[in-house]
Amino acid sequence: MNSRRHDIQGLRALAVIAVILDHVIGWPLGGFAGVDVFFVISGFLITGLLLRDAAAGTLSLRRFYAKRMRRIAPAAVTVLVVTTALAWLLFNQPRFWSTAWDAVSALFFVSNWRFAAQGTDYFRQGDAVSPLQHFWSLSVEEQFYLVWPVLVVLLVALIGRRVSAKAGAGEDGEAAATGDAAARASARPVQRQRWVLGIVLALLAAASFAVALWQSTANPTVAYFSTLTRVWELAFGGLLAVSAPLFARLPTAVRAVLGWLGLAGIVASLLLVDSTMAFPGPWAAPAVIATAAVIVAGIGGRQRWLFPLENPVSGFLGDISYSLYLWHFPVLVFVLLLVPEQSLAVTIAVLGLTLAVSLVAYFLIEQPLHRSPWLRGRELLEKPQAAEPEPEPVRAPEPEPVQQGPDARTPDPVEPTTTTPEPAPAPAPVPPRSATAAGRAGSPVSDRVRARALAAEAERARLRAELAASTSAPAATPARVAAKSSAASGTDREGGALESGTEGERARLRDARRTAWQGWRERFSGQFLGAGLGVVVIVVVVAVTVQLSVKGEGPLALAVPSGVPAAGLGGDAHPEPGATDGGQTDVGADPAAPVNPEDELQAELWNAASATEWPSNLSPSMDAAISETSSRNPAKGCFDLGGTPDFGRCTWGSGDAPNHMYLVGDSTALAYAPAFREIADRSGGQWKVTTVGLYGCRFTDVLVQNDGDGVMDSCPQRKADVAAQIAADAPQLVVVSNAYALGNAADRQPLTVAQLVGSTISLASRFDTPGHVVYLAPPPLGANLGACYSPVKSPQDCTAGVDGTWYDFQKSFEAGVAAEGTGDHVVSSLGFTCAQGFCPAFAGTVPTRYDQVHMTPEYAVRVAESIRWELAAQGVM
Repeated sequence: MNSRRHDIQGLRALAVIAVILDHVIGWPLGGFAGVDVFFVISGFLITGLLLRDAAAGTLSLRRFYAKRMRRIAPAAVTVLVVTTALAWLLFNQPRFWSTAWDAVSALFFVSNWRFAAQGTDYFRQGDAVSPLQHFWSLSVEEQFYLVWPVLVVLLVALIGRRVSAKAGAGEDGEAAATGDAAARASARPVQRQRWVLGIVLALLAAASFAVALWQSTANPTVAYFSTLTRVWELAFGGLLAVSAPLFARLPTAVRAVLGWLGLAGIVASLLLVDSTMAFPGPWAAPAVIATAAVIVAGIGGRQRWLFPLENPVSGFLGDISYSLYLWHFPVLVFVLLLVPEQSLAVTIAVLGLTLAVSLVAYFLIEQPLHRSPWLRGRELLEKPQAAEPEPEPVRAPEPEPVQQGPDARTPDPVEPTTTTPEPAPAPAPVPPRSATAAGRAGSPVSDRVRARALAAEAERARLRAELAASTSAPAATPARVAAKSSAASGTDREGGALESGTEGERARLRDARRTAWQGWRERFSGQFLGAGLGVVVIVVVVAVTVQLSVKGEGPLALAVPSGVPAAGLGGDAHPEPGATDGGQTDVGADPAAPVNPEDELQAELWNAASATEWPSNLSPSMDAAISETSSRNPAKGCFDLGGTPDFGRCTWGSGDAPNHMYLVGDSTALAYAPAFREIADRSGGQWKVTTVGLYGCRFTDVLVQNDGDGVMDSCPQRKADVAAQIAADAPQLVVVSNAYALGNAADRQPLTVAQLVGSTISLASRFDTPGHVVYLAPPPLGANLGACYSPVKSPQDCTAGVDGTWYDFQKSFEAGVAAEGTGDHVVSSLGFTCAQGFCPAFAGTVPTRYDQVHMTPEYAVRVAESIRWELAAQGVM
C-alpha cells in the first residue's frame, strides 16, 4: 500500500502559488522559480518509481507510459481544447492560428522549442502572450521522460546480464542455494543499478548545467525554454532517488534542520531572484538545492514539524496543483483580454476563477480519468482498483523507521522510499492484503480502502473459480514470473495481445473490466454531479462578464478634450481647409494657400479614436495587417541581416535626380520607407531616396543590446558601412529614425534617454552633412494589437495615449540639436499618428500599425504627403 509524502504535496502547493502570483500580480519576483521546484520533485518521484519497478522485476515501458498518459493527458487535452475554442471565439485570426499551433506543439510535447524559436520573452507579460505558453515546462518534463525510462531499461537489462554471468561463473550451486548467498545475489544487481544510474544522472546534470551557464548569458530566451538547460534539475531529483537508502538513515534532528533550511532557501529564491539574473544557470540552483533539502529531510519519515508544508490546506492545494497550473494562464490571458485594465477586482476575479475552474477540472476530469480502468489491460486481473496509488505527482511513500542500536541496518533497496509505489503483484491465488502489507509500506490503511481491496479480491477469486470450472487450462502464471517472462520476451505483462489467451482468460478480463468500470462509476458519480453544476455556474459567470465587458460605450468611451473640432466627433465629416482648432474659419487665411494634409488626417484619427465599432472596410484587414507585419514592405531586404545590401537596389526615384536623400535607422526607419519611396516617386524627378539600415540596430554610437539572432554581430558593421557611403555620396538630406525606447548597452548596463540621444547625434556627425540631418520621431508607443484587437472588443481598447518616454526623447533631441548648433532638425510624428493625444489603430479605412511601434506599409504611403509637408516646413525640401 502507498503512503503520502505530505511535504512534497506542500512543496507543490508553494510552487504553484508562487508561479500563479508571479503571473497575475508580478510578485514574488522570482515566482517563476516555482517551475524549478516542480522539476526536482518530478525527477525524484519518477526515477524512484523506475528504481522500485526495476528492483521488483516489474519494470515495463508500456506500463510506465500508460500511467503517464492517464496522469497528464486528460487534464492537459481538456485545457488545450477549451483554450483553442475560446481563442477561436475571442482572438483575432493571426493570434488564433498562433494559439492553435501552440496547442499542437503542446500536444506533442515540443512547445518549449516552439517558444524558444519564436524568441518569446517570458518576462514581458504585456506582449500578446500565448495562453498556452506555460505548457513549455510540461514539454521539458515529458521529453526527459521519453528518453530516461528507455535508458533505465537498457541499463538495468545490461547490469542484470553481467551480474547473472558472474554469478553463474563464480558461485557453486550449493553455496548459491543457501539463504545468505541468495540474499546477496538478490541485492547485488539492485545496488549496482543504483550506482550506474547515479553516475549517468550525475553526468547528465553536469553537462546540462554547463550548457545552462553558457546559454543563459548567450541567449537568455532560448536558455529559459530549452530542455538542454533544464535536464540538470530533473537529473538532480533523480540523484536524490538513487541515494535514498543513504538519506533514510539521517537522524531526526538533522532532518528537521534540513527541512527548515530547505524551505527557507526556497522562499528566499522566490523573493530575491528576478528576471535580470542569468537563469536557469546559475540562479535556478538555489531553488533546486533548497527543494532537494526538503525532499531529503522527508525520506526518513514524515516531517510533522514542518507545518507550513505539512497541513491540510497545503496538502489539498498540492493535490490540485496540476490543474491549477494548467488553468491559471489561460484564465489570466482571457480575462485580461476582456478587461484590459487590471485592478484589485480583476486580480481577485482571476484568482477565484482559476481556483473554481481547477476544482471542477480536478473532480470532473483529472482524478476520475486517472483512476479509471482506461489503459490498464491485464493489470485489472492483478490488483484491486481501490489499492491503486494516487497519481504520481501526488503520492509518495514514507520509509520504514530506521532501527537504532546494534541491530540497525540499511533499508532494503528493493523497497525504495523515493516514489509512490504500486503494490507488488502477488502470485495467484492471492490472499487478502493484510496489515502486514500496510506495515511494509510504512503507513496505516483505512478501513474503507481495506474493505474495497478485500471486495475486489473476493471478486477475483470468484472469477478464478469460474475459470477453473470452465477450462482445464493451468492457473495464471504468478504476476512476478509473468513480468519477468514478458520482460525477457520484450513484451509488457499488462499489454500484450489480449486476443492470444484462451476463451476463459478473455472472459475473465472482460468481467474484470466490467467490474472495474462499475466500481469507478459508483465512486465518482457524486463528483460528476457536483463538478457538472460547477461548470454551469462558471459558464454563466463568464457569459455575463463577457456581455458586460465588450463592445460597450460606457466606461470605455473616450472623454472629448476641449478644443477638438466638431467634425472630429463622429461620422465621416472632416474639418474644412483652413479651419482652426476651434472649428471656426480663419478669415485672415489665404484661400489659395496650400492646405496642410495633416488637417484631414487629424479628423480621421479622431474619428478612429472615438469609434466604438471596427470598420468593415479596412484595407488591409486588421487580421492581415497583424499577420503580414513588414513582409510587404518594399525596402525589407535593405534592412535584413547579413552583409550590407547593395545601395543601388535600395534607392528609389529617378537616377538623374539632382537631390539625394538617405533614410537610415532601425526597423522604425524600415516602417517609414514606403512613405519616402512615395515622396521620391511624386517629386517629379527632383529627388531620389536611399533607404537602408538594420532592424534591431539603432543608429547610435553606442551598441544597444538586442537579443535578436545575429543583430549584435551585424549592427556595428552595418552602421559603419552606411556612414561611409553617406560621407561618400554627400546627399542633400539624411533622415535618421530610431526607436524611442530605453535600452541597455552591450554589457547590459542601462542607458538613459540623454545617453541614447547623445549617441545618435554623435553618429550622425560622422555623415559629414551638418545642417542637413533630420531626426524623425517614430510613432508613440501604441496598443499591442496582437493582444487588444478582437472581434468582440471595441477599437478604443486598441487606442493608446502618448507615453511620457516618447516626450522625453523628443525634448532631449530638440535640446541636443540646439546645443550642437549645426542647424540640424527634429520632426515630430504626432501630427500624422495621433489626435489630441490619442493614437488609434486605424485612420479612415487603413490600419495605422501592425504592432505597437511600426506603421503598416499602406499607412506609410498614406502619410507620405504629411511627412513631405513637415520636411518642407523645416526648409530642407
